[in-house]
Amino acid sequence: MRRVRSLAAAAAAALALGAAVSMAVAPVASAGTRPRIVAKPDNLMVNTSTVLTGSGFQPKHKVLIQECSKKSWVVPLRVCNHPNEVRVRTNAKGGFQVKLKALVCPVSRHATPALPAGFKRTCYVGVPHIQGVDTVALEGAAKIIVTGP
Repeated sequence: MRRVRSLAAAAAAALALGAAVSMAVAPVASAGTRPRIVAKPDNLMVNTSTVLTGSGFQPKHKVLIQECSKKSWVVPLRVCNHPNEVRVRTNAKGGFQVKLKALVCPVSRHATPALPAGFKRTCYVGVPHIQGVDTVALEGAAKIIVTGP
């Protein structure tokens, strides 16, 4: 109960700081396993889809998957592409499979300049989860390379 209160307080602090990030408050992992997401393909053009296969998450639990430029960050930063989030319910074994259209993860919370032709950016897809007081980490993060024409 104490952990839930501290997570709720951290979420409230995140909102007070203006962070537009959705975070998991319930436990993300199944007992004894670490969450993992695999993206196939993991090197793709912008605006094309990849299939995400997850395992080790809480069984029969809704998770939010986001495309972000980092695996871990402090709350005020906005490193995720919020229009590109996907919600999925895990199965009885804590797994899932879902399609995600790759956009370009933001570099920072400030306006990103226009991308040059032939760009290549490393992004991560995972489930945002509060760690400590002011840090968010992507659980099960899979690395994807997004390229442009």
